[in-house]
Order: sequence, then structure tokens, then C-alpha cells
Amino acid sequence: MSDESSRPDSSLIVDVHVHAGAPPGAEEMVKEIRSPKDWATQRSKDPVRFAEVMSQEQVDNSDLLIKTMDDHGVTHALIQMTPGMGATNQGVSDMAKRHTGRLFPIYRPEFLMGAVGSGDLTSGTASLSANADRMAQDIETLFPQLGMIGVGEMIPGGMVTTAIDPVEIARDMSPIMEALGNGNWPIQIPTGWSGWQGGLHYIYNPIWVDEIAGIFPDVPIVLTKMGRGFRSCFDTCLVIAMRNANVYFDMTESPPEHVREALGRIGPSRIMFGTDLSAISVNYAYEHGFAFLNGAQPDAEELDWMAWRTANDVYRLGLA
Repeated sequence: MSDESSRPDSSLIVDVHVHAGAPPGAEEMVKEIRSPKDWATQRSKDPVRFAEVMSQEQVDNSDLLIKTMDDHGVTHALIQMTPGMGATNQGVSDMAKRHTGRLFPIYRPEFLMGAVGSGDLTSGTASLSANADRMAQDIETLFPQLGMIGVGEMIPGGMVTTAIDPVEIARDMSPIMEALGNGNWPIQIPTGWSGWQGGLHYIYNPIWVDEIAGIFPDVPIVLTKMGRGFRSCFDTCLVIAMRNANVYFDMTESPPEHVREALGRIGPSRIMFGTDLSAISVNYAYEHGFAFLNGAQPDAEELDWMAWRTANDVYRLGLA
């Protein structure tokens, strides 16, 4: 392993972006996936095989995740569902309990995860509004029941709204944001692009987040992937974070120059380490993640904040 992709010199490393659970067929498919580019093209390159794998019932893969973390010196991780059949918050919670103190569970709407995996997202404003209300109810009930500490990747387009206008999106997301505000729970909003069918690009350029961040200042909003390497999307993320103190970055798949610029604009206490580790990305997640982090050339204080202190504060992990 090169110096650039070696483990950063921090006492703790918290990966805030890990997907737990996997279809059994992923083990064979993953042999061909060695980079984010491979993952981005997998669905369109071999759609039949991809659909077959994603239709399989997921199994607990937390031992594989822990081994991958241990192999790279990662001490803790926040885990959330991988889209696909059989993905449940109970399953994520159970995996975290199997590895108490190492893995922390965060919520995703399981009633939509199978649809995300297949690209068969619900349409129609009435049913989408019901999805928002159901998510809000889940936050109130499942968080205490399952030990959830925040909401994982959640994109409103196709899930709770068909709107494009930021004011309308904020209106449609308000039940979710109000429920999160009751406990100051964080929510992750992905940016850049998605490999999933139906994950249309327009909503991944998060200019609309400016509106919900201003309306709900007590809800920490984590812009995951902080543009995912695309300059225009990264600029949008930067402007929103500069305008709203409750907006944070997860640096998953963000090039070193973007991480360095974000450090200068908003500081290390607003940036967290993440990799998008999953059954799909075990062959490259930490090599890429460490190279991006080390390549930004953080000083010791900046590194500690990004490696674990920011996540510890935002998610109230109780680490020391």
C-alpha cells in the first residue's frame, strides 16, 4: 500500500458512511469492482445480472465489514441499510448489537429500500406524502426501539416528492425534518450521482438543501460525498455549508483538492471521514478514502477532527 493510501495517523477513525447487509450474489459480482467508476457502470454494463443479484434476499455481512475495517485500522463505523430486498432497520440494529461499541446504526426507510434497488420508485403525490409521514413516524418510534442515532442517505426525489422547487421540496420534507428536530438527529443527504436506477442526477445537486437547512437550523444535515468529485456540485455544497452552520460534509469519494478547499472554507469541525464501504466496495473503499484524506495534507488537528471528532460531536458517539 502506498504512503498516500496508508492509514492516517489518528488515534481513532470513524467511518460515517458504511452500508450493511448484502445479497449473496454480490460476492461474485464484487470481484469485477475495483473502483467507484466500476461500481457506477456495473448496472448499465450488465443490467440483467445486476437485477438478479439485487433481487436476492440480503444477509448479515457485518463480520466482513468488521474484518475490512480491522485490516485498515478503522475503529468505528456508522452503518445503514444497503438498498435491496430484505433490507431492514431491525437487521442493521442487530448487526450493530453484534459489534457493540464498533458499529452504530442509522435509519433508512426500509419500505422504500427494495424499490431503490430495483429502480421501481413510487410516483404520485398522495403516496409520496404518505411516505414522508411514515418516515416521521419511524423516527419517533424506531429510534428509541432500535438505538438509531440519525437518518442515513435519504434523497427526497421519487421518495417523498416530485417537486423541483426548493420551497416545495422543503414543504414535502417538513414532517421528516420536524421529527428529526425533536431530538436534533442528523440526516445524510447524498450529492453528486447515484449508481441506482431511478436515482436521477438533478436532485443530487443539492441547491434545494439551502432551504431546509435554513428552516430547520437545529437538524444537522450531512451532505454526503460533498459533490462526489464534480466541481459544480461541490461548489453548491460549499455555498450551502458556508451559509448554514448546521450543514456538514462527509468526504466520501471527494478528491483531495476538494477536501483541502473545504477545510479552508468551513474548517475541519464540519467535515467527517466516510468511504461508502459495502459488500460492493470492499476492494477499494479504504485505499481510496485514505488517499483522499492524506492527499488533502491535513495538519494533526485537522486530521483528528475529520477522522473522528466531528462525527463524535454530530452523532454524539461518546468516544474519547
